[in-house]
Amino acid sequence: MMYLIVKLKQLLILAGDLAVFYLALFLMLVMRYRVLTPDIVRDHVFPFTIVLLFWEVIFYIGGLYNLHELKNTIATAKRGLITLLFGTLLAALFFYFLPFFSIAPKRSLLLFMIFFGLLFTLWRTVANRFLLRKIGVRRAMLLDTSPLAKEIQDYLSKNLQLGYTLIESPMKKEITTAQAPTELLAREKPDVFVLSSQLRRDTIASRIMYAMVLGGRDVIDLATFYETIFGKVPLTEINELWFLEHLKRGYSMYARIIRPAEFILALLLFIALLSVMIIIALLVRLTSRGPILYRQTRVGQNGKPFTLYKFRTMRRDAEASGPQWATFPDARATRIGRVLRYSHLDEFPQLWNILRGQLAFVGPRPERPEFAEKLKKEIPYYSIRTIIKPGLTGWAQINYRYGEGTEDVREKLAYDIFYLKNRSFVLDCLIILRTIRRIFARAA
Repeated sequence: MMYLIVKLKQLLILAGDLAVFYLALFLMLVMRYRVLTPDIVRDHVFPFTIVLLFWEVIFYIGGLYNLHELKNTIATAKRGLITLLFGTLLAALFFYFLPFFSIAPKRSLLLFMIFFGLLFTLWRTVANRFLLRKIGVRRAMLLDTSPLAKEIQDYLSKNLQLGYTLIESPMKKEITTAQAPTELLAREKPDVFVLSSQLRRDTIASRIMYAMVLGGRDVIDLATFYETIFGKVPLTEINELWFLEHLKRGYSMYARIIRPAEFILALLLFIALLSVMIIIALLVRLTSRGPILYRQTRVGQNGKPFTLYKFRTMRRDAEASGPQWATFPDARATRIGRVLRYSHLDEFPQLWNILRGQLAFVGPRPERPEFAEKLKKEIPYYSIRTIIKPGLTGWAQINYRYGEGTEDVREKLAYDIFYLKNRSFVLDCLIILRTIRRIFARAA
């Protein structure tokens, strides 16, 4: 049900965007030509529809369909403006450098962008303020008072567009009495009950929750609800049994299916970027002493070590005193190295690792053996992330800042486990798109 509500809201936003696009196109044609003929409409609708398809990809990458970010804030406005600027640039390149159509809309494109910009801003402001907060709202009762539940409460109270109204949690004694189900349903009228793992194991509470299911209410455990809201798994709420119940089977099958596609894509990218990599190699060689490529041992699938390749971004003596956590920014980086790290150009040689089958495009970040041994002792279930190939990018990398210590790794592990549980081709594509967005957002 929660998943369907999210998709419903995203489809609503998409439908509104499509309506705004074609309304802006209609207003532009009326303003430009006064009298519309079938030829004029046909000559404009088809090429502008092609532009729309590319725009939707840009909007998706820009986070304009991510419910967590659909709020009327300065940050949202800035993100929308940057996305529209990219869309305008793409439309200009399309019409003026690809002469496949009979129109060259100089004034028309300007008029269209003015109309679309105004209508789009108005539509999204109204949608964020009213529609997303009114459609599919569900009353949720968190039967838990832990710090995890408090985190959920604080977040949902600031993100009403997600569609949850929280009901104050009753005392435990109130939900472990014989008359509790009837009284609770009649008084609070909740749609969703969120239970802590401890309460789920309570015999009386389990019977009551069963009665609530019969009453048409959803009952969900705290870990699953937390995962739905934040896109990560709470480490304090899981154990070995959880992994047996929730981690998908068939990792090897998915790997066999995706491996040929990864190899072909990596080969094409390697060939296409070869000239760029040669230029980068020359810049690294001319601006600092040391090797062009940086070779470093990392932990791969099933704990097997492999050599990771990157363009060298640090001074030659950067680790003279032993392995160190990478930081951002890193004082050990060279001048050209800082640019390469910021733009992720230093990671191009990792295409060779993908070709050799040591690395995937998407997966947990490969860690250094020195740190991995330490982290396995300090963080429960850390080694579970090695059951699949590490990745060039991943769910943790796009959702959390650059890690600089054990606590950051612990937080990123929560995202890695979410990826292990929900791994799919669709999620991999989503991660790649969001990685592109993150690169351009940092550049902006």
